Amino acid sequence: MNSSRLNSTLTHLGNLGVLAGIVLVAVQINQNSALVEAQLESDEAAAWVEIDASKQGENFSDVLAKAIERPEDLTLSEMVALDGYLYSYLDQLWRREQLYAIGLGNDLEDEIRDSIRDFFGNRFAQAWWAETKFKFGSDFIQTFERVLSEVSPDQDAEFFDRIEARLTRGA
Repeated sequence: MNSSRLNSTLTHLGNLGVLAGIVLVAVQINQNSALVEAQLESDEAAAWVEIDASKQGENFSDVLAKAIERPEDLTLSEMVALDGYLYSYLDQLWRREQLYAIGLGNDLEDEIRDSIRDFFGNRFAQAWWAETKFKFGSDFIQTFERVLSEVSPDQDAEFFDRIEARLTRGA
């Protein structure tokens, strides 16, 4: 009687082990599927970044300087170049958000906070965002706008004015 009970117990434990193994394989397949999906989405975003970068042209620093100093004087062609530049940045943020969603990246708000001042510290960029944000998800918009509210639309101009002042007074 004891040996049949032992056999029954061992059989049940063996079945539980097999079931646990099947569950583990299913979890790994699900994780791999998420990674493949993230890679495909990342590849698509990379293609868009290339397209957006192609809009910028040779004299992009002149266009960016104009966006900082006199955004109201930008031509349509210059606005298209800036559109590509800003979309490239947001594409990068979107890719980082996808990595974070599967546990491979930093928090989106931290990523935005670390880089937003390099792209949205001027009036053109902030006006562009106001006209473009509807293309993004509501969570992204809320996070982005929370951080953007801390960035002055005159930040870039003030930054370069401070550098120019240091250079002219020899500091």
